[in-house]
Amino acid sequence: QLALYLFQQGIGIAYCSIEGGRFNILLRILAMLAENSKVCDREWLAKNPVAAQGIMKEHEKAVKAFSRCLYAEEKRGLTCQKAIDWCVEQAKAGKRVVFLDPVTALETKSASKTYLEEAQFVKSIQNVAIDYDITIVAATHPVKSAQAAHQANVANSAAYSRFIDFLMWLDVHLDKES
Repeated sequence: QLALYLFQQGIGIAYCSIEGGRFNILLRILAMLAENSKVCDREWLAKNPVAAQGIMKEHEKAVKAFSRCLYAEEKRGLTCQKAIDWCVEQAKAGKRVVFLDPVTALETKSASKTYLEEAQFVKSIQNVAIDYDITIVAATHPVKSAQAAHQANVANSAAYSRFIDFLMWLDVHLDKES
């Protein structure tokens, strides 16, 4: 939602979807534009093709515009170094806010030393942000056992909670049916 909001405000953004693919991200963008989360439900789409086509037609121009700032890693293989290089490339292209979503899907060279590579990655993207005066939003996930919002429950190495400037925890609150 933040990426779409900034994009709609005319702020230069770049969005790297490390998992999920281009189609899924654009479907989410369409759902946000339409203010209809059912757009992301493939079963709903199949049952409501006329409504889905109408929604797409109404928001087609905005979805296409957003798609131009979207890079999607369709195959596994985006390494920490490639992500850093991509951030630099986007900064040089004049982007003000760069999104990496999710950094938990970045590949590291060594499974036994992942924490070292991730610490270097976090420090490197911080340097990119400072050198080019941009903001980098690195989305991650909680560990699977997380029961509460706490920086110790951020997935990957401790670098993601130790060396960052800002940590925000988002939860889904489903409607109660009682």
